[in-house]
Amino acid sequence: EELNQLKTEYETLTTKLKELTDDELKEVTGGGPYPTPTPVGPSVNGSEIVARAKSCLGQPYVWGAVGPNGYDDSGLVSYCISGTHSRIGTCDTFMSWPRVSNPMLGDICVSANHCGIYIGGGQMVHAPTFGQCVCVSSVQSGMVFVRP
Repeated sequence: EELNQLKTEYETLTTKLKELTDDELKEVTGGGPYPTPTPVGPSVNGSEIVARAKSCLGQPYVWGAVGPNGYDDSGLVSYCISGTHSRIGTCDTFMSWPRVSNPMLGDICVSANHCGIYIGGGQMVHAPTFGQCVCVSSVQSGMVFVRP
């Protein structure tokens, strides 16, 4: 019962954090707001992005983490794209990038609430949520694809 109560509290806090403005987030975390970068461009190799994503399999989900010992969803995507353990954006950032209709290896699968790295065959690598680890799963319904 205590575990369920903690999980409910965690989910409530996570929801509240997602609703914060950039200034409020900066005050709460001591960081941000995150810059809105433009897509990385043709110098980024999809195979390298996928290799980075797969190298993170099994790492725990940790809210706000950008690795190397844990990731949240946008922290994982940021690492995979940049090759550095620093955040380059959030789901909102990635949602603003131009969409593609024919996903390729290394594209970003994103919705308003979650993101991951497309690895082909309708699959993505992502950091799902509290209590889970970075894993491979089907691209979630409602996600769009953007190219870094």
